[in-house]
Amino acid sequence: MEDWLISAPRESAQAVAATRAYRRRGWAITAVFVAVELVIVLFGAAALEGINVLRGFAAGESHWSKAEKSAIIALDRFVAVRDAGDYRAFEAAIALVKADRMARETLSRGSPYDFARAARGFAGGDNEAATFRNGTKDS
Repeated sequence: MEDWLISAPRESAQAVAATRAYRRRGWAITAVFVAVELVIVLFGAAALEGINVLRGFAAGESHWSKAEKSAIIALDRFVAVRDAGDYRAFEAAIALVKADRMARETLSRGSPYDFARAARGFAGGDNEAATFRNGTKDS
């Protein structure tokens, strides 16, 4: 027989089966780790969205409470002094409170939501546009 016809010794059937089993097990372990990493990324994204929602809520609540306090102070000053500027300050501050109320009532009515009306209310309440625009259908 010629040398070029001689091949490497063949592995036993048992060794081939063991190699295949290790490969399958390796792919299974890899798939589990990839799935776990995807779940972690999804939870992280959900957590960031939750933080953004809470930040927007806190900012909106802050604007609302400051406007309500300013309205009360301006109205109290108007009653004491009868200055038209104080009454205009009261009207401007109470407009913020009314706009936030309109947005809140619009969203609390239930489905179908009037996102455009709620967005107008949030904008009138001096809220940052990025905090409510993401929730509207037309953005």
